[in-house]
Amino acid sequence: MKKGLLLMALVACGLTACDNFHTSDNGSLDGYWQMTHVDTLATGNSADMTSRMIFWAVQSELIELSDRHDAVEDGARYPSIFYHFERSAEKLILLGDPKPRLGNRINSDSEVASHDQCEYYGLNDRGDTLRILQLGAKKMTLESETLRMYFRKF
Repeated sequence: MKKGLLLMALVACGLTACDNFHTSDNGSLDGYWQMTHVDTLATGNSADMTSRMIFWAVQSELIELSDRHDAVEDGARYPSIFYHFERSAEKLILLGDPKPRLGNRINSDSEVASHDQCEYYGLNDRGDTLRILQLGAKKMTLESETLRMYFRKF
């Protein structure tokens, strides 16, 4: 009897603690996305991006852009970048305020210092507004003023 009451008390405490969890309204956007193709809108050129191993990790109000390809000749990868974002049904707004941050847990996540640091990912440090052309369980297509980006979900 005492064991049953103790178990019920522990379950009740656990459920009470769950009240403070923040859930996101991001729907299918949350998750881990690999960039597969990019179209340049001005020229109509298309590039296969699968070998570059660029990933977007989306959770709650943050997006992490990361370079996961095998190290290049000098052994370096592009740094991960974190953006805060807002989303509506038609738009994904990567915020420039607060400034995006470089992922460097050892030395602190410092602010992006120049546009060049975001350019590798097809974005800028002042933020971007991306149109959501497709967002499903397995595929996403986003469009900026200059690029159309295709993703698959992992």
